[in-house]
Amino acid sequence: RERERERERERERERERERETERERVREVEREERERGSGGDLPPPCCLKTSVFYYPWYESQGTDGKWNHWNHNILPHWTASIKNQYPHDISYAPPDDIGSSFFPARGPYSSADVEVVREHMRELRDFIVVISWWGQTMKPNSHDGEGKDTDALLPLLFTAAEEFGTQLSFHLEPYEGRNEKSVKEDLEYLVSMYGSSPSFYRDHERGDRPVVYVYDSYHTDSSRWRSIFSANGQSTIRGTANDFIVFGLVTDQHSLQELVESSFDGGYTYFGAEGFTYGSEAPHWPSLSKFARSHDLLLSISVAPGYDDVRIRPWNKRNLKGREGGKYYERRWKAAMGATPDFISVTSYNEWMEGTQIEAATPKTITDTIFSPSTSYSYEDYGLLSPNYYVDVTGEYAREFQRR
Repeated sequence: RERERERERERERERERERETERERVREVEREERERGSGGDLPPPCCLKTSVFYYPWYESQGTDGKWNHWNHNILPHWTASIKNQYPHDISYAPPDDIGSSFFPARGPYSSADVEVVREHMRELRDFIVVISWWGQTMKPNSHDGEGKDTDALLPLLFTAAEEFGTQLSFHLEPYEGRNEKSVKEDLEYLVSMYGSSPSFYRDHERGDRPVVYVYDSYHTDSSRWRSIFSANGQSTIRGTANDFIVFGLVTDQHSLQELVESSFDGGYTYFGAEGFTYGSEAPHWPSLSKFARSHDLLLSISVAPGYDDVRIRPWNKRNLKGREGGKYYERRWKAAMGATPDFISVTSYNEWMEGTQIEAATPKTITDTIFSPSTSYSYEDYGLLSPNYYVDVTGEYAREFQRR
């Protein structure tokens, strides 16, 4: 009897493999149709209620003469007793040994590689691409924690986006010295430099305003934000050529109220690990949505296919979220759509260090040099799913959300 049950389970697994093969065949046909020709031959983006967070901070030896982010340090825990249980302050050694639990199908690429960026913009053309941006090159401290100047890559990103009709907006990161004055200057700069581009996203339903997400917005006091975001603020952007739809970060149950008091236009939850923050817990999303509607706030609920940063934070296993063969992502999308937000944002296209990427991954085994030297280490991959599964299924979910 047990043998018969096992045979039936194996038959069901085989049927599921056949169903997935057929779904992948359909996705491949749709992908070929979307990618055929250049931007002039492509239909307009289908799903601008969906945004995807994008990270242009990678460097490679071949393109840039050095590695960046792929060689990420192993970060120490702040508590000495935990810190000493794990390797720390050691860098990975690309191209094979990288600071990610997954290995990119494109290899450890450079964000300055023209063909890679073109492929990214083509894959993401149906969504709003939210570019991680660390401020203006001309100003001090305008770089991320690994020293990468993301502003210098905007011309390349806009050129590639314009080819495919891809729409771009910005994720304003917490560079050193960021405050309400510097943010106003940043918004003026972005409009002056890129506001005339057809790929500079503007929300036609909300006054043709562009969109910016302000990460760690709670680091600045509400009264300071009001000075630039309130209609009556002393240095307001409202009603000017530099007026943006501004989203602030939602972390706890008080965040949306604080965003109301700060005169933000909306909130976003960003984090992909269920339970990491109040805003990342799906059971809270309906109440967040209800509060936002009642206070004339926009809400962007963020979803991720999983979370795995143990290659750079080996002490953070409590926040590890396995992909479950795509089921984790499916649950998050369904819960987000069920909460009826204004927008859904995907964390992320290519944040490889935190394992939230939807970009294609590939199986790879190397010799470990850090945790268990001289033993083999196999990167995670997408299992029975195709390397492009998460990009393709994001399009399917986004189309369903767009119709609602």
